[in-house]
Amino acid sequence: MRILVGPRKDECVPLQDPKQVGELLEPILDFLRSKKCYDFLPDSTQVVVLDLDLPLMYTFSVAHEHNVTFATLWDRQTSRYCGMLTVTDYINMLLNYHKDPDGLQAFVQGASEDTDPASSVSQTAQSTDYVAEFASPLMQEFMNLPIRRWRDSQRKQHNRGHCAEALLSCDPEATLFSALNTLRVNRIHRLPVIEPSTETLLYVLGRKILLQYFAADFPLDSTLFSYSIYDLKVGKFGGENITCLSPSVTLYEYLSLMMSTGLGGVPVVDEKGTLVDVFSRYDIVYIAKEAERDLNTTFAEITHLRPNTPIYTCSRHDSLGAVFNHLMKFGVQRLIIINEEDSTVDGMITIGDIVHFMFRFYKGDEEEKKASGSQGPSPASTPPGPR
Repeated sequence: MRILVGPRKDECVPLQDPKQVGELLEPILDFLRSKKCYDFLPDSTQVVVLDLDLPLMYTFSVAHEHNVTFATLWDRQTSRYCGMLTVTDYINMLLNYHKDPDGLQAFVQGASEDTDPASSVSQTAQSTDYVAEFASPLMQEFMNLPIRRWRDSQRKQHNRGHCAEALLSCDPEATLFSALNTLRVNRIHRLPVIEPSTETLLYVLGRKILLQYFAADFPLDSTLFSYSIYDLKVGKFGGENITCLSPSVTLYEYLSLMMSTGLGGVPVVDEKGTLVDVFSRYDIVYIAKEAERDLNTTFAEITHLRPNTPIYTCSRHDSLGAVFNHLMKFGVQRLIIINEEDSTVDGMITIGDIVHFMFRFYKGDEEEKKASGSQGPSPASTPPGPR
C-alpha cells in the first residue's frame, strides 16, 4: 500500500456568513488582473513542437526522452500552430486498437495508400527502436502513420473539421486573470503563450503553473484561506458521489471510464472502501507497453510499473490554505479527501476546483467570459523544425 500524505493540520475558522466569500474573492481577482503572463515566464524553458507529418512513433519516443505528456503541433502546409498532441490521444489509440482491430487495420491500410511519401518527415533511428518494442505488427504499422492522419480521423469522428484549425493561445501581455479564465471557460488544461510579432511559441501554461505563481506572490493570510474546503464547497464531497475502482478492474474498463467521463484520476479502493491507490491518465506513460499488449490486465498486475510515489490526501475539515499549499508543495493535480478515522474515500479536490472557486462570483459579461485567448498566430514565413 502506498503511503498517504496529508497537509499539516491547522485551525479552521467557522464560516458564519457565506455571503462574505464573494467579497473575500475580489482581492484575488484584482491580483490576477494586475499580473501579466510575461511576468512569470521562466528565463529558460523547453517547448516541444512536432510537425504534423512526423510519424506517430516519433511523438512517443520524444515523450519518453523528454518526460513530457504533450506537444504543440505545427502544420507546415499552412505555416501555423494547429493543436496539441497529448496522452489522451495515446489512450484513444489504445482503446480504438482493442475495441476494433479490424477497423484499425482498414484505417491503417487506407491511410498508407493515401500518404504522400514526399510530404512525410523522415523517422529517426530512435523512434524506430521505440516502435519496435510494440508487440503487435498492426500497432507498429499504425505508429508509422503521420500525426496528421490520426488528427484528421479524430476530428471527423467528432465533427470538428480538419486538424489544421487554429490553436487557442494567449499573448505574453495577457493578464493572469485572462489566462486562467481562458482555461476555465474553454475547459482546457494547457494554453500556449505565443509572441505575436515573431509568432514564437514561448511557453505552454497550465493551471498548476499559474497557481504556483499566484501562491508565490499572493499572501495567503486572508480569512478566506482559513475556512474549511467543506464550508466553502470547494471540491466534490461524499464518497457515494466519487467514482472509485477496485484493484481487480482492467485497464480497458478504467481507460474507457476515464475517456467517457473526462476524469483525470480515479481512487482505487479495497473491499472495505479504504483508499489504496490512485490512477491518473498520466500513468499510461509508465504502463504503455503492457497496455498495448493486453488491456485486460488489472491494476494490481501493473502497479509495479509506476513510480512508488505517495498518495496525497486531505480531509473535508482542512482549510483552503492548507489544501492549496499541499497541492503546490508537491506539484500534484488533485488530493483525495478521506475520512481520517478509516481512510475511506470522502471526496476529491483538484486544481481545477480551486480555479473555478476563484471565479465563482465573477460577474463579467458574456463577451469578457470568452476570455482573451487568440485564435492562433497568423501564418509564419519559416516553420520551426521539430524538436
